[in-house]
Formats: sequence, C-alpha cells, structure tokens
Amino acid sequence: MGDARRLKDAVLIIPAVVAATIAIVLVVANPLAMPNDQSTINELTSPTENQPREEERQPTPEEPTTIGTSGPAVKNPPEEELEQHGTMPMEQFAERTGKTGEVLHDNRMMVAVNGYKVTDTIPITGPDGSSINTGSELGSKFLTVDLTVRSITGHTIPLSPNVFKLKTDVGEILPSPSTPLVDAGLKKLNLPDGQAARFFVVFEAPYFGNDLVLKYSDLTSTFEVTLSDNEARPPILSSESQPVYNTNQTMQDGSLQLLVTNVTPVNDNASDGDKTLLKLSLTFKNTGQSTIRVYPSYVFIQDEELYVYGQHDSTAGILSSPLSVTDLEAGESVSGDIIIMMPANSSNLIFMYTGPNNSYIARIP
Repeated sequence: MGDARRLKDAVLIIPAVVAATIAIVLVVANPLAMPNDQSTINELTSPTENQPREEERQPTPEEPTTIGTSGPAVKNPPEEELEQHGTMPMEQFAERTGKTGEVLHDNRMMVAVNGYKVTDTIPITGPDGSSINTGSELGSKFLTVDLTVRSITGHTIPLSPNVFKLKTDVGEILPSPSTPLVDAGLKKLNLPDGQAARFFVVFEAPYFGNDLVLKYSDLTSTFEVTLSDNEARPPILSSESQPVYNTNQTMQDGSLQLLVTNVTPVNDNASDGDKTLLKLSLTFKNTGQSTIRVYPSYVFIQDEELYVYGQHDSTAGILSSPLSVTDLEAGESVSGDIIIMMPANSSNLIFMYTGPNNSYIARIP
C-alpha cells in the first residue's frame, strides 16, 4: 500500500512541476506579462496612442495658451516673453496672420499694424527740403498704414516698400511711389537685429473697398494683417536693447569706424513750427584690408515714438560738403554732412546707420 500511495503522489506532483516550468519560460520570453519593476508597470498603465497622456492635454504654465473661438489662432505669451519682446501686456501674439493691434511673428521678425487712415492729401518732402501737402490723382485717395517692425536678435531684416502689398476686394495694390517722400515714410532700411522701427506705407487708388489686408513678403517671412481698426494707437513693439554709444563717441563695427561729430539744427526756410532740419556731420574710416562702401542713405534718426526719418535726396543741395556714396580702401576715411527733416518737438533721438554689413545705434545727447 505504501508503494501505491507514493505512486499516486508522484502522478499529482509531475503536472504541477510541468505547469510551473511553463510559466517560468513564458515570463522569461515575455517580461511584460509579469511586471516586476516600477518602470514596467508605468509602461503597462500608460495611455494608448488613441488616448493621449494627461500632461499633453494640459499645457504647462510656461506654454502659451490659445484663446478665442474664431479667426486665426491667437496666443497669449507668458509675462517673461512679453518683457523680452517689449510688447504691452494687453496685446496678443498671433502667428503669421492677424489683425490691427496684434503682434505677428516668426523666428526672424515681428510685425504690428498700429492703425491706418484714408485721406485726400499726404505730407511729403519738397525739392527744398520743406514739408508740403500733395493731393492724389483725380478720383483717387491715399491709404496710409502705420506699422512697426522688429527684428529678432541674430537677424538683420532688409525692408523697403516693395515687400508690402494691399489686398482689397478688387485686387492687390502696390505701395505708392510717394511712400519714401512722406514724413517717416518707409525707405530702404536694413533693420539691425533686436531693433524696432516704426514707419508709414502709402497706397493710392480710386477705391479700396472692404476686407483690407496688408501683406508682407520678403521670400523668407510672410505675414497678413487685416486692417480692422483705423484709429492710430501707440506702438506695441520696442527695441530689445538700448544704445551703448553716444554720437560723440567713436563707434566700431567690423572694419568700419564711425564718428558723428555734430548734430545741430539748420537755420533754413525749410524749418518751421512743425518741422526742423538737423545736420549731421559724419566721419567714416576703414580700419581693415578690404574695400567698404559707405552710403548716406543708410543714415536715419529715430524719435521717441520709434518713427525713423532718413535723408531726402533733394536736401543735399543745401549742404556745402554733403556725404556721398564712397568706396573706402584700406586705411582711408571720408567725412561729410547729411540733413534730415523731422518733427520739431521730437525728443530722445537715436542715430542709426543701418547697412547690410555694418550697423550702429547711438543716442543723440
């Protein structure tokens, strides 16, 4: 009987041993079947691809949040980003499409339309440097857009009227040739990195219609701003940094040296109660080994509202030693004067030389 009982127990034990062996083999072959550490448990309990993680659905405090239910997506930046970009806290960030009062941006630049107006006349600089009002062609009107552009650090933005168009319900309109002649009208400008500039772009047409959109394209950046409010407003962009020079100090950028020795009003008939002519005396020197070309058209004065004023070609006629386009060889220097007309009550003036390869920003004492 003892032998019979031992045989019976062996029959019962062998299947159990076989089952245990199979279970061990399965565990070794597929460790996910029996998680034995916390990381494996986390993998098993994480959501599937059709069910995103909770932290992905809820933005962190550092992430911008999308607000609004219609129109282009508008983002509200964190406070530190507002401070960095010099924008007013109540303004919203858009992407590449938006409306008046919003800051559009990409990784190179920012654009903000401050307002626009439709008029029968515009003020331009006359042949003697004076400011006169000129009328539009018969049956036409002027539409003047007030906007601010800021480059992002590390990028120099070449600006000119031809990078803008006005989209209307009857087609697209190119800027008027009068744009560079308008007080603070946009001239060719290489905006230094981190700097903001405010200017006007003028369009002329018999009819503008509704649904006006200002389009910007320089083959790298593209923006579209719906002109939704024609009331002018303060600028909502500012420069990222302050000038480190004064105009009576020698400035150096690369191999080009610049000294502005004089900024004085000119006693001329072109100066009146609203406008003044400022004469700037400049000296450039090439301290390198390669030829450098100097352009007087790269000289601007910026006022406290960020408007930029450049030289008008006709004003050179009232100077005894005007600065001209010059190729400086190694070690050479050149001196000359420039006259810029701007509002007489302007303050906190900043000198700007905005070449594509050399730029200077200096405060005018």
